[in-house]
Amino acid sequence: MSQHDYSLADAAGASFRSDLNSALGAILSRNSGPTAPSTTVAYMVWVDTTAGLVKRRNAANSAWIIESTIDESFVLSRSSNTILDESDRDKVLIATGSYTQTITAAATLTDGWSIDIIVDSGVTLVIDPNASETVDGATTKSITGPSQGKLVCNGTLFRTIGFASANAATQAEQEAGSSTTVFVTPARQQYHPSAAKVWGQAGVTGNLIVGYNVTSITDVGAGIATIVVATDFSTDYSALSDCVSASGTLFSKINATPAVGSFSITVSSGNTGAATDPDRYLFCAFGDQ
Repeated sequence: MSQHDYSLADAAGASFRSDLNSALGAILSRNSGPTAPSTTVAYMVWVDTTAGLVKRRNAANSAWIIESTIDESFVLSRSSNTILDESDRDKVLIATGSYTQTITAAATLTDGWSIDIIVDSGVTLVIDPNASETVDGATTKSITGPSQGKLVCNGTLFRTIGFASANAATQAEQEAGSSTTVFVTPARQQYHPSAAKVWGQAGVTGNLIVGYNVTSITDVGAGIATIVVATDFSTDYSALSDCVSASGTLFSKINATPAVGSFSITVSSGNTGAATDPDRYLFCAFGDQ
């Protein structure tokens, strides 16, 4: 650690050489020290060893701008909360368990602070900024994995970028028409409000003929089937059903309020009203997932 005023005074040979070496040492160490250098100029760099940050003097030479951390560990794997602070700038946070992540005040983090976040499958990470500060306009943001994106700060509030499912490769395989039925969790399109989060066509015995985001079909009894969702809905959602029948008139409906991870379909005869097996069940669902 070394700092210097960068003014080389007249002195005898040995003293001048010592003063020059001190100035060069300050340059090599990027003016590192626990307090700011006493002499500053626009754009000079200071390694703040107290805060653990690399700082740059602004163009007006009136304040320090945070550039990066001097930490030597850049990937944080967490299943419980430790507040994010200035030293976490530009790091990667991997949420391996569900928890609420708190954040230092935006004014302290300053404009330009950001962190990349990966949320593992089945994990829910709740981002909770300081006090009344907001993230994407709300006091908290819940992210359910698998998902990844970036959290950014402008010195006043927080925004997120991305946070779509990372399972696009498997989705592409199914869309390409794989001969084997593939059950997948939602890919990027699934997070668009207009996209069906679940859809499918099933036989009367519970066999899935074609579908998306469906774990299984349970044949409950005559004309009744339960659709088990692969990636659960986080809030209320709307499910729709229909059926295919080569004989007679059948009516299809959703039984009661759909559960978080499943919904049930009943098909009945148009003549008698009795539950009746169709040739095929048709279904889809829309909602927040």
